[in-house]
Amino acid sequence: MAGDPAAGAGAGTDYPASACKGSRSSTRHRQFRDRAKTRVDDLQEMFSGLQSARKESRSADAAVLEEQVHQMLREWRAELSVGSPASSLQARSPKP
Repeated sequence: MAGDPAAGAGAGTDYPASACKGSRSSTRHRQFRDRAKTRVDDLQEMFSGLQSARKESRSADAAVLEEQVHQMLREWRAELSVGSPASSLQARSPKP
């Protein structure tokens, strides 16, 4: 497929390899932003539920929602702590 990032840089396209790299980077960035927006929406929904549970004195529900929020934040932190392949390559390359 023309322009398919899985096909490799410039493979089967009329675009230079640098243009394919840019489009792959743009696609990854867009996916990152979409995932971040979804997570913010999920967190906002959980937080609203937590506020309602507290307001209505549903302490068991509030405790469950608090734990879910903490778990979500732990998962995000762990995900962000994992280096990308590009950053791990930079860390291994000798400095001039």
